[in-house]
Amino acid sequence: MKLHVSTAILPLLFFCFGCEPAPLDYLRDPRPDGATGIWTGQWLIYGDKLETGGGIVLVPDSGNQMINLSFHDPERNNVIMYSWNGQDVAGQHEFSGVSFTVASSSKTYDITPPKDLSAGGYKKVTFYAKVNLSENTFVRFTGPVTSFSVEQKVNCDWNRFTIFFEPHMLRTVREFFVISFHYTGNNKSGNGGTVYVDDVRYER
Repeated sequence: MKLHVSTAILPLLFFCFGCEPAPLDYLRDPRPDGATGIWTGQWLIYGDKLETGGGIVLVPDSGNQMINLSFHDPERNNVIMYSWNGQDVAGQHEFSGVSFTVASSSKTYDITPPKDLSAGGYKKVTFYAKVNLSENTFVRFTGPVTSFSVEQKVNCDWNRFTIFFEPHMLRTVREFFVISFHYTGNNKSGNGGTVYVDDVRYER
């Protein structure tokens, strides 16, 4: 696991503009920004359910992927389960991802204004993840600042991860959290992987 500064996430964001909604786009637990006033240093955006007030978008489309926001894990109760079988997604097999967006769906992504979370003073996203990867595949977790992420390149049981940033970077948030698989092999396709995520928090 390491801090990774990259623009590789940009293709994920580009997909959302002007596209049709993925089948699993929906709105969950609408609420205000969650960053100011009453908050005491932490904002739980996923515990047993999604608490962002936004939606999810599978990218670059919904093919050959699966997401379950209430998968039962014997150790942690309900968790996020996201998997990719390694086969083509929108005509390519180099990556797939799921974005937890401010917008309620991919269809409304380009007309939904970003949120300003800078007043919350948040400096990091913390979360727990369990990772199962096939050969030549790694998973990347990205927070609200798309150029900062952490990567996991080997299988692991439940581990705590942290993505750092500065509060002033949260003035125009469009993605609360992104999970993406990346295939680095030379074959036409790989076998993807499965990741389980829980207890996603913004913290000061």
